[in-house]
Amino acid sequence: MEGRKVTGWAARDSSGVLSPYSYHLRKIGSEDVLFKVLYCGVDHTDLHQIRNEIHSTTYPLVPGHEVVGKVVEVGSEVKKFGVGDIVGVGCIVGSCGECICCKTNKEQYCTKMVFTYNAIYGDGSFTQGGFSSAMVVHQK
Repeated sequence: MEGRKVTGWAARDSSGVLSPYSYHLRKIGSEDVLFKVLYCGVDHTDLHQIRNEIHSTTYPLVPGHEVVGKVVEVGSEVKKFGVGDIVGVGCIVGSCGECICCKTNKEQYCTKMVFTYNAIYGDGSFTQGGFSSAMVVHQK
């Protein structure tokens, strides 16, 4: 399902050039947070992905996995954040939530872990990163 339309800076190929790219965020789920991106770091992983040096990039790609933003909307079951809160997102935006790794706060070892960009959520939607005007992520 499609949610809000946003604009990001995307690589369209391995040239390293980023250009404006409009796309739809996934629809906000009951435990999701929608936030306006305020800041996003740039590191070498972004450059590797943009240039397809890891040989796994799907284009168009909106990179950025060191993200800070301000919450503008929360799902009905969100308890950790409210509108106006400042949030941060790293390199993981999803996991199964059911395995032993997830239940012991080690989501980075979950076999169904979802990276912030260049990955696919459980609902089939593609993840895009913080070189964007907004993002939707699970409250965890």
